[in-house]
Amino acid sequence: MINLKCNDWLRTRRTLLLLGVALLLGFACSGCVNSPKTYFYALQGFGDKPAPTHIAIDNVHTYGVGPLFLPEALMQPGVVSQRSGQQVNLSLFNIWGGNLREGITRVMASNISELTGVDAVWPFPWDNRNRPTRQVRIVIEQFSGRLEGQVVLKAKWALTELNGEKTLLQKRVHFTAQAQGKGFGPYVSALNDLINQLSVDVVTAIGVLDSID
Repeated sequence: MINLKCNDWLRTRRTLLLLGVALLLGFACSGCVNSPKTYFYALQGFGDKPAPTHIAIDNVHTYGVGPLFLPEALMQPGVVSQRSGQQVNLSLFNIWGGNLREGITRVMASNISELTGVDAVWPFPWDNRNRPTRQVRIVIEQFSGRLEGQVVLKAKWALTELNGEKTLLQKRVHFTAQAQGKGFGPYVSALNDLINQLSVDVVTAIGVLDSID
C-alpha cells in the first residue's frame, strides 16, 4: 500500500513537472510570435536618381574620404533618434545593415565620384603604400533628429594634401532635412539626404578652389 502511494506521488510529481515545462515553452513561443520585426537600413547616396549637378575638380589628384569621426552616441547598431532635452532613443528593432561610420564614408566617396566624374575616390581606410594625394577628413558633431520631424547634420570637414600635413580648405556646416512620413524608413531617408547635401558641399568647395588655382 505504501509503495503504491509512493508511486502515485512520483507520477503526480512527474506530471506536474512536465506541465510546468510545457507552460514555460508555451510562454516562450508566444513571446517569439509577438516580438517586433527587425528592419535593417543602409545609406545609398543618390540612389536611383542622377547626381543633381556636375562639378569639375582637379582630376590629376586622387581623393580619399576619411577618416570620419562620429559622436559616441551614434556608434551603435541601432538607429538613434532624439527625444526631449538630452535624451536619445536607441531602437532595438531598426538596425543599420553595417557599420554606420563606414557606410557614411562609402556613400560620400561614391557621391563625390558621381558628382565630379573622377573615378579615383576611395573610402578610408586605404593602403598606406597607395595613399590618395588629397584627403577629405570629416568630424560629425550631430547626425540625428526627431522621428516624423526635422533631422540635423552638423559637421566639420577639411581638404588636405601631403598625408594631412597641408590643409587646403576647412569648413563647418549645418544642414537640415524633414522626414517625409512616420516611422524609421522616412527618418533614415532624411538622414541620407543630409549626407548627400554634405557631399555636394564638399565637391562645390573643392571646385571653387581648383577654379581659382
